[in-house]
Amino acid sequence: MTMLERFEHYKTSVKEIDDDHYELFEKLDEVHSHAKEFKRNPELFRESLKQLRNILFDHFEHEEKVMLEKNYKHTNYHKMEHNELRTRMSRILDMNPSSLYYVTTILDELEVVIVKHIDDWDIPSEKNRGVTVAG
Repeated sequence: MTMLERFEHYKTSVKEIDDDHYELFEKLDEVHSHAKEFKRNPELFRESLKQLRNILFDHFEHEEKVMLEKNYKHTNYHKMEHNELRTRMSRILDMNPSSLYYVTTILDELEVVIVKHIDDWDIPSEKNRGVTVAG
């Protein structure tokens, strides 16, 4: 199942954030597709990772702006989480994969960095630490 096929599960009810997440999932699917072609074209995989990083970092900035505008609780904690994920994403890019083992490791780590973050922090729910509207 592709990330886009799973997208409905990760909706936040904030359209502009969902639009960002959709773009992230779309790029994640592309990264997975390029991973399958790694042996023939490793540079394509590396380039798609860099593009994913840029989209992710832009999303973090946008999301933080939206949280401030909408007076979300826990904005500072969410920003700290974003900073940690920026560091993890930078480490992923530093791996510079040379084998399929590293590609698999990178794909697993991306799942944690992006999907788990959305599930744990971005989706409003009483059962998680995600941001909820103040008031």
